[in-house]
Amino acid sequence: MSPPPFPHSLARRWAEEFAEFVCLTVAHWELNRRGVTSGSLRKPMTLRAMALQSLGEHLVLHGLPPDRELTGFDADIWAEAMDYASAIRWIVPPAGVPADELTKDLAAMEAAWNLWEGFVTSLPEGFCKASRSLAQAGELGESLAELFRPQAIPTAIIG
Repeated sequence: MSPPPFPHSLARRWAEEFAEFVCLTVAHWELNRRGVTSGSLRKPMTLRAMALQSLGEHLVLHGLPPDRELTGFDADIWAEAMDYASAIRWIVPPAGVPADELTKDLAAMEAAWNLWEGFVTSLPEGFCKASRSLAQAGELGESLAELFRPQAIPTAIIG
């Protein structure tokens, strides 16, 4: 039995989403550095972090954990983004939930955003130049197989 095909479209989508998330992180960092509120970036960053989390979970199902090949600031951004995405309980409040629970959820999500902002603020000058994902964003076709090198080929049990 031949190994399953490499999930090119899924890997490409993850790589593009992550490069765009890093771009948003650069914008967030730059706004904070200039003392400008970055509140308008919160929704797109939140939605992209949640999408990255979902895409990452799908890649893991294919035996291709996206964080395995990430290094430096890319690895740090990925880890912090996944922590942030994990803290998001909902985008639209669910119906029928008591107000005190919604208030707790909002407080937890606000605390997660504040941690994310603290991380972004702590990034050093020039971190984006060291980002492999940004450098490869325009050349995804050839780099996907390298970025997601499987460590082992899944085998089937034939009985």
